[in-house]
Amino acid sequence: MVLPSGVRRLIPSGRAMKVPLLDPHPMGQWLQGLIRVPTPWSEAPQHTNDFYKLQEKILEDVKKWVAYRESRGWRITTKPEISGPYLPETESPKDEDNPDERWYWVIARFSRITPAYISLEDHSYLMEQAKRFKIDIEKDTPPWNTPEDYDSGWVDPLEFREEWYKKYPKD
Repeated sequence: MVLPSGVRRLIPSGRAMKVPLLDPHPMGQWLQGLIRVPTPWSEAPQHTNDFYKLQEKILEDVKKWVAYRESRGWRITTKPEISGPYLPETESPKDEDNPDERWYWVIARFSRITPAYISLEDHSYLMEQAKRFKIDIEKDTPPWNTPEDYDSGWVDPLEFREEWYKKYPKD
C-alpha cells in the first residue's frame, strides 16, 4: 500500500506496540511451591533428630524455591507461609496413598524485578475475553488451594483507625 506524500502511518511499522503487565496487588502475586518430605520426619516429635532434619529440609527447599523464582525474574515481597503435612494427591480415589512421603505447601507473594510487556493486540484481546467471561482482572487471585475464608492478616489502616476512634473516643 502506497501512502500519499505528507500522510503518516498511525501504527508504527516494523515493531509492535507494547503494554506493560502490572500485578493487580501492589505486593505482587501469590505463588506457591511444594516440599516433599519423608513420613517419619513429618510425624517426629519436637526436639528429636528427625524433627531437626525436617526443619532443615523445609528451610533448604524454601531457599531453593526463592532462588529459582529470582532466577526467573521474580523478587519475594512477603514472608513465606508453610502449611502441612498433607497426604500426596492421587490420580483417583482407587490409588493407594504413598506412605513414604508427605507434602508441605509454601505460599508467598512475588513481584517482577523488571516489567513484563505484552503486545497491544494481545492486551486488547485479553481484555475482551475477560469482559466476555465476567472476570475481574483487577482482582488479586489467591492460589487454587487457598480456602474461601482465608485471612492474610492484612488490615486497612484507615478502617482500623476509624474503628479504634469509635471504640476509644477522644475526650
